[in-house]
Amino acid sequence: MQALHSLTVTFKPGEVHAVVGENGAGKSTLMNILGGFLEPTSGQVVWGDTRFPVGSAKSCRRLGIEMVHQHFMLVPEFTVDENLSLSLLGLGESVSLDELKKKADEFEWDFSWEAKVKELPV
Repeated sequence: MQALHSLTVTFKPGEVHAVVGENGAGKSTLMNILGGFLEPTSGQVVWGDTRFPVGSAKSCRRLGIEMVHQHFMLVPEFTVDENLSLSLLGLGESVSLDELKKKADEFEWDFSWEAKVKELPV
């Protein structure tokens, strides 16, 4: 069975969409394509008037498209600080860890940056 066979969908600015369906219907496949983690075997994704950079999460992030994964995508043996550093690696972004820490303080998040992720509650 092929996921997303003959799928056509249009998203317009300001709209909110939900993707629902049975297990194996292709929901995760669609999200992984839109997030740049998978490349479709055929077809294309269009963003505005340009072809979407499928297969490149980095390019998708630059367009402001990011994916919040259902399952944690963290290295349990790494600290919070190390996991954040890893997430910024290679993005070419101007965001620094210091800026992220400042933002966490503004949100009053209470955790240790040196705590190992495996030791933190969900």
